[in-house]
Amino acid sequence: MEQAEKLKLRDLENKILFAVKELCSSIPFLSLRSWRQEKTSGGYRPDLILGMKVGDQHWEWIVGCRLNGQPREVRGAIPLMKNALAEPGKTNRYALFAAPFLSEESRRLCTEAGLGYMDLAGNVRVSFDQVFIDIKSQNNPFKEKRALRSLFAAKASRVLHVLLTPPLRSWKVKDLQLASGVSLGEVSNVRKLLLDREWAEVSREGIKIKKPEALLRAWHESYEGNRSS
Repeated sequence: MEQAEKLKLRDLENKILFAVKELCSSIPFLSLRSWRQEKTSGGYRPDLILGMKVGDQHWEWIVGCRLNGQPREVRGAIPLMKNALAEPGKTNRYALFAAPFLSEESRRLCTEAGLGYMDLAGNVRVSFDQVFIDIKSQNNPFKEKRALRSLFAAKASRVLHVLLTPPLRSWKVKDLQLASGVSLGEVSNVRKLLLDREWAEVSREGIKIKKPEALLRAWHESYEGNRSS
């Protein structure tokens, strides 16, 4: 990991730690007693291990922080965090996925996997034992909006039009570049944004849209948002 990315991750960890403290200040039976960083016996290194007092019980929260909170990143972290929860000899453990922003799909993946989540936009879900906290925020950070604007910008839209032309098929990057008439860099950027959100899938045959309805809905919402701003 590059030094600049390490510094960004450390900054995110500090912000999440502050957010946990803020959460505890509003929940009478919840308090943060300690935090540390260490590997589990299985070799997984959580970004934070929080010592929490929940009522009269002690719990450990295993926190995985990611700079990218898109579904693909969440899906990759889930098995690592669940394995950490299953570490022999450890009880009263709970796992929390944290990122600058978590989309509705990312939050759903965490919930279905039995993990909690927290982002800097104010979305929080904690559910274990007798504890249930569910906070939803309408705030969508500028960085996420900027990424979507990039995906639905004029040149990127030419790539989307090709990918969405029925019948849906797989496209190699070079073929997609020739069909859309944009640069390889633009195609690669669109490809990454689609895969991060799991609106597309990739195989040996190339990239193919797998959730056209979700993609079109986000495109419509972006258009409506730009028109009203």
